[in-house]
Amino acid sequence: MSRALSILLVDDDRKLVKVLTSILEIQGHRVTAVYSGNAALEALNKSSYDVVLADLRMPRMDGLRMLRTVGFSKQRPKVIIMTAYATPETQSKAKDFGAFEYLEKPFKLAQLRQALDRATA
Repeated sequence: MSRALSILLVDDDRKLVKVLTSILEIQGHRVTAVYSGNAALEALNKSSYDVVLADLRMPRMDGLRMLRTVGFSKQRPKVIIMTAYATPETQSKAKDFGAFEYLEKPFKLAQLRQALDRATA
């Protein structure tokens, strides 16, 4: 880990959010956790983040729609999409919409750490 990051964690799985928040905070990062794409956009309007770590499948506003909206904002944090439903199509769309990384769940903590390091290199 090169430096402490400000991370916006977006996932509707509250258990996963709790675990990832704990792990990321232990690693020295500042984490803001929200449970929907709409809440993520609100958080992005109020604060700036180095990285957005977002689930692909969420109710109402999925990660791809959220990613498209983030791409048009003045603040352009690096976005890492996480999904248990990876397909070549969603991976391609995520990259087209500006995702920096695409992690398939379940991922190893080392993979997440490497993605965060690359995002801030």
